[in-house]
Amino acid sequence: MPLQINELNSLQNLSDFFVGKGCGSSLGELGELICLHGELFIHCLEHIVSDKDCEKAKLKEKHGLEKLSLDWCRNGETENSQKEKTILNSLQPHTNLKKLDIYDYPGTEFPEWLGDHSFYNLVSLMLNGCKYCYRLPPLGQLPMLKELQISKFEGLVSVGSEFLGNRTSYLTNCFPALEILRIESMPLWEKWYPNAENAGSKAFFHLREIHIGNCPKLRGNLPDNLPSLTLLVIRDCKRLLCSLPNSPSLRVLNIQNCESLEFKVHSPLCHQSLTSLFLHGSCDSLVFLPLDLFPNIKSLDIWGCKNLEALTVSESDATRPNLKSLHSLRIRHCPNFTSFPKGGFAASKLTLLTINYCQKLNSLPEQMHDLMPSLKEVQLRGCPKIESSSTRPLRIRICSKHMEGKQNLSDPLFARLKGLATDQSPSSS
Repeated sequence: MPLQINELNSLQNLSDFFVGKGCGSSLGELGELICLHGELFIHCLEHIVSDKDCEKAKLKEKHGLEKLSLDWCRNGETENSQKEKTILNSLQPHTNLKKLDIYDYPGTEFPEWLGDHSFYNLVSLMLNGCKYCYRLPPLGQLPMLKELQISKFEGLVSVGSEFLGNRTSYLTNCFPALEILRIESMPLWEKWYPNAENAGSKAFFHLREIHIGNCPKLRGNLPDNLPSLTLLVIRDCKRLLCSLPNSPSLRVLNIQNCESLEFKVHSPLCHQSLTSLFLHGSCDSLVFLPLDLFPNIKSLDIWGCKNLEALTVSESDATRPNLKSLHSLRIRHCPNFTSFPKGGFAASKLTLLTINYCQKLNSLPEQMHDLMPSLKEVQLRGCPKIESSSTRPLRIRICSKHMEGKQNLSDPLFARLKGLATDQSPSSS
């Protein structure tokens, strides 16, 4: 940083400030820059020796700052976690702040101001790499927080009522404005809401998106009763045993590498809004998937569900499923998948059908020529038992390996082709 930057007392924009080591730039130099507004990123906070220097920066008086980023550049290492907490406490910004990012904070606890309800303008918060912190601050008290990202807390084991708030009233109305929640790369995290019974029905009432990833030990509950949730992404949570939340507005569901997660049906209407379903190497308990539960589905992609045997019709609806919005259906690497619904299923807008490496599948869906009038492309690979029924002219792409795999090209399915293209893409698709 330039020397005597504090003399630029009319400076309004300073995107980055690097705390010097030894005789380098002191954080206290920011104190005279009373006109700063917009965004400020403070780097190398590990060089700060005393919290007195932080107090001289007068961040609490800089009411024009909208976004503040704080970064400890030594990857969260420290010899005195209490000193680091005192330093962060002295870096308290003005309550006008809208966005706050904290990187690699080396303390074990957060100061009280983080999560205080007086930060009524804070809409976005990111906590990244705080690897020694063993508990989260009471972020549920932030009245206007819309987006929250928490990642790389290597010491966090449990998330309980302290996350919701310290006051009784916040247990029933926590995170009143939160719309997007991301929690990623938490290697020791095991439980979420061990005291879930204390959280009222209004918790996460406006939450629209949940992203949870790379939490290999997570076993606890997910929030339930999320009326506004439209997108749920869970990946690499191999021990997560709970059922998916009851979310009637859910439109996009993406589950990857979550073998223990249960795909249970809460009621015949619970997936009415779902338009995209992607299951990848997940839900080992899933054996039958009733298609009529997804009347508005547009994209259905199932990959590596090793125990899935069939797409079916639920017991409550014995009629043929009518997937009027379905455009794309992919079933890949499901070794026990054997059948589609008896009599076929209607999908008037379906244009792409992909079936790869389903070794036990005996046939394509019945009455495809009548029930799938828009079908333009069928991709087959690694399905040696398929005996296709008569179908109208289709353009079908099959890989050369499939052709070599004793597929009967005299089958009516191929006899009516208008075009045949070979696909030599990798076998992992």
